[in-house]
Amino acid sequence: MVWATLLNCCVKPKKAVPKAEAAVIIQRAIRKQKEVKEFQALKRAATTTQARVRGHQLRNKQLLEAAKIGDIERTKNLIKHGADVDAKDNIGWTALHWGASKGNLEIVAALVKAGAEVNVTNKYGLTALQLAQHIGDEISVKNAIEEGKQKLISLYKPQVEKAVTSPIHEYGSLTEPLLQNEPENLNETQIQQAIKYIEEREEAAAVKSATPTLDNLPDDCQGDIVDMLSITGEYGSLTEPLLQNEPENLNETQIQQAIKYIEEREEAAAVKSATPTLDNLPDDCQGDIVDMLSITGSRNFSQTTNHNLKILELTKIKQLGKFFKNAKFADSYTIKTIQAYMLEGGLTLEGHEHYIFSVIQLKDGRLVSASLDKTLKVWDLTKPEGQQCVATLEGHKVWICSVIQLKDGRLVSASRDKTLKVWDLNKPEDQQCVATLRGHEDYVMSVIQLKDGRLVSTSWDKTLKVWDLNESEGQQCVATFEGHEDYVYSVIQLEDGRLVSASWDKTLKVWDLNESEGQQCVATLRGHTDTIYSVIQLKDGRVVSASGDRTLKVWDLNESEGQQCIATLRGHTGLVYSVIQLKDGRVVSASGDKTLKVWDLTKPEGQQCVATLRGHTGMVYSVIQLKDGRFVSASQDKTLKVWGVPINKNTFPIKQAVS
Repeated sequence: MVWATLLNCCVKPKKAVPKAEAAVIIQRAIRKQKEVKEFQALKRAATTTQARVRGHQLRNKQLLEAAKIGDIERTKNLIKHGADVDAKDNIGWTALHWGASKGNLEIVAALVKAGAEVNVTNKYGLTALQLAQHIGDEISVKNAIEEGKQKLISLYKPQVEKAVTSPIHEYGSLTEPLLQNEPENLNETQIQQAIKYIEEREEAAAVKSATPTLDNLPDDCQGDIVDMLSITGEYGSLTEPLLQNEPENLNETQIQQAIKYIEEREEAAAVKSATPTLDNLPDDCQGDIVDMLSITGSRNFSQTTNHNLKILELTKIKQLGKFFKNAKFADSYTIKTIQAYMLEGGLTLEGHEHYIFSVIQLKDGRLVSASLDKTLKVWDLTKPEGQQCVATLEGHKVWICSVIQLKDGRLVSASRDKTLKVWDLNKPEDQQCVATLRGHEDYVMSVIQLKDGRLVSTSWDKTLKVWDLNESEGQQCVATFEGHEDYVYSVIQLEDGRLVSASWDKTLKVWDLNESEGQQCVATLRGHTDTIYSVIQLKDGRVVSASGDRTLKVWDLNESEGQQCIATLRGHTGLVYSVIQLKDGRVVSASGDKTLKVWDLTKPEGQQCVATLRGHTGMVYSVIQLKDGRFVSASQDKTLKVWGVPINKNTFPIKQAVS
């Protein structure tokens, strides 16, 4: 080997070389040989490291996919082989996010047991549990998370007990140096998570044991406190120095709790006694309010129904005194009273037990809503308050995403149970479900009826399916469109007969039903940076889409590819779930930021948002306009709200919604 290295150094070994020079050459050759070996070793190590990194990245990707599709065995196997349980995909979701969002409880528990961080957030700042709340599986997912925590603690705790010799040792103070032997079969992440969960539980238990209830307080508690308070004194200003003699047999925690309970009761009594009825308002006060019944003229009133009523109910009306002729009178009234008057005439429909995703108006004027509580409800707005819900349709196994009315009057609902159901409201109560359409392999998100009477549905299985209700059972699915790379949320039919679908893959696709199979997708519109939930066509032919990137985009399909997006509407601070066009041409959007926004596309950029309607206490999923001009929104807060009629293009009445 040395001779080979010498030859590479252009040294001829047969030639006589002085001893000293030969020694130098040989040393140089040896060093070079060593460098070559080191380089080759480093190269092999780098290659091995790269392979390991690629393998780890692949396992992480496979874990995310397994959790996404609900493959529990594959999930467990990948965890066992070292996949990172907290690895994120390109939208910031972990495997736990996917498991929770799909309601795969076994996967959720397995990931938590493996040490997955339950409070990690995605790009929207949402945890797995918050995502579960969004789809209505909050309780089940929360229980699965607790199950995973308990399993992890059960693995960790017995092994620690063997390592920790002190019988009075508390797990809450455990740190790694205290362990004589680390728990077997647990990695560092699991150990740290187990310690955290034990600490959380012990802290919660300590708080619970230290917090007395009013019923548990000794009988002399309230008496002792009252004895020490001036009759004219205010409980709200009570502080420790005011106590000359502490009540006997009570600790500090009990004293403070008792004071708090007394304050709460007296405050509630004071508010109740000080709040006048609407009938007691002087005429000039009512007149001044009526004179300003528009959002643009009275934004300072912050009329936002239930949400702001709770926040402002103790605020004095003197803040608004400048709006009234009788300012002295206004001084004595609460915002709650005035707002209740201003909002009189609106409507809130309550009856669903969970989130409401969709609402439509029937030909006869009634409403039908679709909910996460697995039901459809029929509402008659002409009925007295509390009696508007006139029918409930049950049949789906899990939540219902959307509903439409067919030309023949029947209803069709799309559900997470992977089916569509056809309903006839003229049938007896237990016979209204007249057909079930099966064929999708995942959640069915929406459905429309085409001009020729057929149906088109969209699904999380990444497809659109065409259905013919005239075909025999099992044969109704007559076509399937594939092309989207991820979930398909909604679809519309354009005036020219083509379809436009909106997808999780951040694109809109245009489909021509007259093209041959495999050629129906004729255009793809790109521009959104997140999921597209909804799409509509305007009266002028343009298209508007609503997206998780918090924007609406306006598209002109007549423009050349890459130039179709002609405007972007910004203003929402949450995901935009749906959009409609009003009869006057304006657009209304519903958002996860709990608001509805009204847009005038004729205004200059940056000025298109002409009104923001607040009142819902949860995300707003959809909105429709009624025949009388009002519109109705469906929300995560389990209510439908009916909103006032627009007065003109720039003004909305204050009489919006009452909670």
